[in-house]
Amino acid sequence: MGPAKSGASWQGHTVARCTVERLMRELGIAGAVRGKKVITTNPDHSAERAPDLLDCDFVASAPNRSWVADFTHVKTWSGIIYVAFVVDTFSRRIVGWAAATTKRGPARPGRTGREQCVIGIRELLGRCATLKA
Repeated sequence: MGPAKSGASWQGHTVARCTVERLMRELGIAGAVRGKKVITTNPDHSAERAPDLLDCDFVASAPNRSWVADFTHVKTWSGIIYVAFVVDTFSRRIVGWAAATTKRGPARPGRTGREQCVIGIRELLGRCATLKA
């Protein structure tokens, strides 16, 4: 976080923003950061990676040939909302989505976090397929 956008006033003198930035940099000072950083992904580097079935080719020749899923967060006044969505690679439109106040879905005994995530996305894809039928 840097200095104020319009510079600063010091003892009745206006100081340019670039001057404030330079002085802060020279003194090793940083602006205050409000709130905490949201971590949506904590990868397990030892875990087996899912196969790349699309070979990074995100262009489909017709609708409903390939879907991709993503997961993100949205900051709101009342907290953080986590959103998973499925996109049709042909139309580039969202074909299904789910939102929750936690990253974790319903507890599934005996499943790792990654397995729970995969099951959750499969369930979301299943709901999308049902809606399309």
